[in-house]
Amino acid sequence: MPSYGGELFAPGDVANEDGMKRALHLLETTCFERQLMNDSQVRQILDLLTRTQIKIRQGRTATRVSAPVDFSSLDSEYIGILYEGLLDFELRSAPADQPIVFLAVGNQPALPLATLEAMDDSAIKNLLEKLEDTSSDDEEEEGGDAEESGEELDEQAEPEDTEEEVDESQPDPTEAERPETPAADPRYTAQGRAEQWAQRACEIANLVKKPRGKLTPEKRMQHERKLASAARQLITKVVLPGEWYLVRWGGTRKGSGTFYTRPQLAIPTVHRTLRPLAYDPPVGEDGQPNLDAPAEQWKPKKPEEILALRVCDPACGSGSFCLAALRFLTDALYRSLIIHKRIRDHAGRAVLDLIFGRDGQELLVNEPLPCRPEDDEFEPRTRAILRRYVVERCIYGVDLDPLAVELCRLSLWIDTLDRNLPLTFLNHKIKCGNSLVGAWFDQFLHYPAMAWEREGGDKNHNNGVHFAKEAWTKAIAAKKKEVTQGLIDFLAGQRLLYRMDLTDVRTAHDAAERALQEIHGLGIHQAAERGERYAALRQDPAFLRLKEAFDLWCALWFWPPADLDAASLPAEFCGGDLSESVRETVRRVASDQLFFHWELEFPDVFNLDSQGFGAVLGNPPWDISKPSSKVFLGDRPTLSGLRQTRGHRSAEGVLRG
Repeated sequence: MPSYGGELFAPGDVANEDGMKRALHLLETTCFERQLMNDSQVRQILDLLTRTQIKIRQGRTATRVSAPVDFSSLDSEYIGILYEGLLDFELRSAPADQPIVFLAVGNQPALPLATLEAMDDSAIKNLLEKLEDTSSDDEEEEGGDAEESGEELDEQAEPEDTEEEVDESQPDPTEAERPETPAADPRYTAQGRAEQWAQRACEIANLVKKPRGKLTPEKRMQHERKLASAARQLITKVVLPGEWYLVRWGGTRKGSGTFYTRPQLAIPTVHRTLRPLAYDPPVGEDGQPNLDAPAEQWKPKKPEEILALRVCDPACGSGSFCLAALRFLTDALYRSLIIHKRIRDHAGRAVLDLIFGRDGQELLVNEPLPCRPEDDEFEPRTRAILRRYVVERCIYGVDLDPLAVELCRLSLWIDTLDRNLPLTFLNHKIKCGNSLVGAWFDQFLHYPAMAWEREGGDKNHNNGVHFAKEAWTKAIAAKKKEVTQGLIDFLAGQRLLYRMDLTDVRTAHDAAERALQEIHGLGIHQAAERGERYAALRQDPAFLRLKEAFDLWCALWFWPPADLDAASLPAEFCGGDLSESVRETVRRVASDQLFFHWELEFPDVFNLDSQGFGAVLGNPPWDISKPSSKVFLGDRPTLSGLRQTRGHRSAEGVLRG
């Protein structure tokens, strides 16, 4: 099997600070080497993944049967949906002195059995009513989930007084799966206690209607049988003391800002944004472009123009917008080759030669057409090749969550339909970082005096162990006075506020751009050599010096309270004589905040030729009112806008303010 690389396929590490790495190490070593997990348990895991219980209705009778789960219809977008869904769950352990009961109400809450048994009738009734209300609120908040489940809609459409008759010839799933155990078994005892409580709850909440008329022995037995069946259905699972269980809790997903955009929204957004960039609209009767014309009337631009587009999602997550952009641009590129007659009579020619309309060049990246245009397999096989070129040259993404970045790479990798490519072939395109926090070439050269124009956030509470209430704010104010005096001294001495020569900056940037061009000049399947060259670029001394300067500029805005006295003043900042302790603080802050410097991370995009991305997708905080123009990043200053007096004027402006 090929080595796919990437964090998703990396082995576990017992010494790693990441809890997931340690858990993987336990799974890969302890569970299998010491045989703590046997084949039967692995079989059970596979059954849980591949089979589910479904309800089949026949009139007023419903039966539950085991059915296979069909994963063949899942597209790459569902990787993000599954990831977001998993974040709603938290792993917990049952207390050592009491079982945990899962109730089949609402979002299946997990409650201690002793707490349930201690409730009076009023509390039980209020609990069940509250859980029902919570379930309806969650369905409205999620939006669209109920539309995908016709079963839920059918159940909600039934009258409230309709009794659902369950086929008693079929065993209840909970009862069928329960092993025959003696009364001394703690699981048997806990299950019995839970079902006793559930019968009481069903009576109190009137979940099973009482018999009408005279209560005969037959009616009593039938009522008790229905009550026992309803009680078993109310109890989803009983967790014994000390056992592990998953509980649904949305705080992890919402707290991390993880909200996956479904294809129903991502696809139209991408089409609306990219169509003016990849297509030319038809001309209306008034001689003006008709931007409201149907999509089929738009004409694709030349192939080289489409492949030159640079599209970025600055909060890519697991790749919903990136996938939609990849498919849209691939379709546009293929249609462009056909309409501009680049393919006709060119079987055997290199694809890049056809795109750029040139004669063959001896480039390793060149890939020939897979077959002759008249063959039935020509279109799908050609689209597969074009998809690889588009994903490598046109699609960019950034996200704060490292796992989401890996899932985005995985989604794009799956969509390339090339199992011989490693996941790491997109490391230089889909990156992890905070797309909102970084420095620019026109900023990092002068001291960020405005970094000290802030409060410490300790107005109403203590800030850690180093400062009492409002003490950090006062310390920042004192630091601001030191910075102001340092700037005055610099201006009085007619010295420039730079710590690097502009020639060195330009040289480092150009070297990084050339390195990426050389990577693109290699064949896409030369993944090992590509990875080595990209790693060499990231470890180049000139690049590291430039990145440290960018990180220092940003770190002053996030300087930790404990090291406030060591924060660089203008003299140390511009002189470049930083102590090792200050450098270590900068590295730690940069690692915690994940600073993302766009011009350093994507030097092939931010140069004197392109000056930024052609489109920014997703939900960024920047204005995209004109999708056909250079937006967001294209409007940022570039190397050509640097002036040596710029930092001097900035310092004067701060002092005047």
